[in-house]
Amino acid sequence: MCGIAGIIEKKGKVNPARLKRMLEVMEHRGPDQNDIFISPDEKIGIGAVRLKIIDLSDKASMPMKIGKTVIAMNGEIYNFKTLRNYLERKGEKFFSSSDTEVAGRLFIHEKEKSFDLFRGMFSIAVYDGERGDVLIVRDRLGIKPLYIYTDSERIVFASEVRGILASGLVKPELDI
Repeated sequence: MCGIAGIIEKKGKVNPARLKRMLEVMEHRGPDQNDIFISPDEKIGIGAVRLKIIDLSDKASMPMKIGKTVIAMNGEIYNFKTLRNYLERKGEKFFSSSDTEVAGRLFIHEKEKSFDLFRGMFSIAVYDGERGDVLIVRDRLGIKPLYIYTDSERIVFASEVRGILASGLVKPELDI
C-alpha cells in the first residue's frame, strides 16, 4: 500500500510544508520512502508515501519524474509487463522495473487514453509538464481510495481524509 496527496492552487502558491504534513499523517501507508514535487510555477504540488513492493530500488521512488512528466501512484497495474513490452517496441527505455514508470511513460504517449489500457487497482496523480496541468484518476471500481476537496481557491486530494485535513486548508465540519 502507498499513498498519494496533492494541492492544486488556483490563485496562490503551494506551501511545501502543508504537503509534507499531509504525507506525515499517511506514513503508515508507505514507510519506505516519501517525497514531494512542486511544479515550476508553484501552483501544483504532488506527494507520495511509498511501500516498496514491485521494484525495491530507489529508482522507483515517487513522485517519479520522467522527462517533463511527474507521477505518483497508489496501487498496482496488473498488466504493466504487457504495457511495458508495448512501450519498448516503440523504443521507450526504462530506468526501473516499476509499474509506476510504465504508467508514466504510457501517459506520455497516450495521454488520457492510457488509463483505459490499465488493468488493476490504482489512484494516480500525474503532472503533465508539457501542458502545465495535473490529472487525478482512479480505477473504474474505486478500489484504491482517493478523496478530493475543492473550493474556489484550490483542490486538495489524498488517499485518506486525514491527509486532506492535515493540509490545514480544510475545516472538518459536516455539510448537511
